[in-house]
Amino acid sequence: MDLFQVDQEIINDPSLEWTAQLFGQLSYHLLAPLRVPEPLDEYALNMRILGADHKRNSAEEKLKTLEAEARVLRTQVLDKEQEVARLNLNAQRKQDEVQRLKTQLARAFRPPPKEQSGFSSWFLGRSQAGESPSTSSKHKGKGLEDSVGRLVNPAGREENGISLRSSRPPTAQTSVSPKAVGSLARQRTASEEEEARSLEVAFRLQQQFDDETIQLSLAEALARSMEQPQFECRICMETCSDEDIAWVDGCEHSCCRECMRGDIQSKIEERRYPIPCPLCVAGAGGNHEQQHGIGTIPAWVVETIGISPELFNIYTEMQLAEHSIMIDCRGC
Repeated sequence: MDLFQVDQEIINDPSLEWTAQLFGQLSYHLLAPLRVPEPLDEYALNMRILGADHKRNSAEEKLKTLEAEARVLRTQVLDKEQEVARLNLNAQRKQDEVQRLKTQLARAFRPPPKEQSGFSSWFLGRSQAGESPSTSSKHKGKGLEDSVGRLVNPAGREENGISLRSSRPPTAQTSVSPKAVGSLARQRTASEEEEARSLEVAFRLQQQFDDETIQLSLAEALARSMEQPQFECRICMETCSDEDIAWVDGCEHSCCRECMRGDIQSKIEERRYPIPCPLCVAGAGGNHEQQHGIGTIPAWVVETIGISPELFNIYTEMQLAEHSIMIDCRGC
């Protein structure tokens, strides 16, 4: 880095012999960091431990935040899946309704079967019996002449009536009256309307049942998403929520906050520091070899567990007494 402006031509001039004298007027100081080994005293180690605990607590809070966000996202995904299923069900229901309406429309516009009149059926029956139209006309003419001749003869009135009745086509036996056709059409229309009403009622009931099923599944999904994980405390043997858990560093034991608070208060009243893990103490028993691996309750647990201010002051004094000598004023 150039601190002063220097004319390079003056320095490079060979006729100047006093170039070397320029460096005689230069003075400077160099500052370099001193390479000293890091302190290994207890205070520095405790500060490192506190810094590591702070980083770990920050990482745990971040992890809890990410887990909560993941639960919210899972709930949203489940809601979207249920909404998609509901939309698919509604689309299938609409398709079924359209198909049903198409079927009813085709059935309504279907032409009724044509029925033969009485005369045509009678004429067809006579033709199937083997008589041609010419022979039938001859028979009709002959019958008419006979009937006219018999009208002149008074004695043949009964025979004349018989011949006239026999010559008429049997309309009453072979034809269907228009009243019967209308009644059949009305019965068919009434049955179709009744079937349509029953289908509509069934469709409404099915839709109501589907809506209730979807609402029930949504309520169950919401309850599952809001349900908190639980654990069983190994001291009081009660089931508690996951938010009411207290961890111990080193041994990774856990219990409910109520049991941890009671153990911390009793140990502070006994002036015991550091406070050992109650589960490790119960597991070790009187074995001195296992007591060396007993975990200790960290300071952040004591600070957040909710003890009284008097007990917290005693705990602070025990912490300071580990690294210094406490002097109490007798006058106070």
